[in-house]
Amino acid sequence: MARLTKADWIKRGIKVLNDEGYDAIKIEHLCFKFNVTKGSFYHHFESISDYEELLLRYWESETLGRIKEVLNSAQTPKERLNLMIKEVFSLSGKTELSLRAWALHNRTVKKYLDKMDTERIGVTRSLYLEVGVPNEKAGELAEFAYTAWLGIQCFYIGASAQKEKTVKMINDLLSSPIKGL
Repeated sequence: MARLTKADWIKRGIKVLNDEGYDAIKIEHLCFKFNVTKGSFYHHFESISDYEELLLRYWESETLGRIKEVLNSAQTPKERLNLMIKEVFSLSGKTELSLRAWALHNRTVKKYLDKMDTERIGVTRSLYLEVGVPNEKAGELAEFAYTAWLGIQCFYIGASAQKEKTVKMINDLLSSPIKGL
């Protein structure tokens, strides 16, 4: 039997969520998958709800961490916006889709997803404002960009040539407000 730390449980749980969906986040299944006993689970977590909460916190922290890295990696607002657009379309949509399906049945997941949606739209809005998009349009454009990302990630679960073309088209469209700046 393997010995898992709390961090191992969380990181492996994110992979299970991505690979198998939210229905796989069950104590028995995770213990079988990780080749550990239920005692190992209960050594680190009080309940499945406790585990789910920590899983969501980890996802949120990692996601926001990647956003901050992108925002800190470029000099100009225009470069940051272009990098952000590229970053979001490079991510797998499987975890996102699993979380959205799970949120239909779980209030805690919905709470985290709503918070993350607001955060991501806010960051995108700020980037559009920085590059000179007028205030009244920046919020609308940020929400459009975000929902386009969600749609593409959820529609194209796996890699495909068409996904690449669609991503290029949406990137061009989302970058158009800043072309003349």
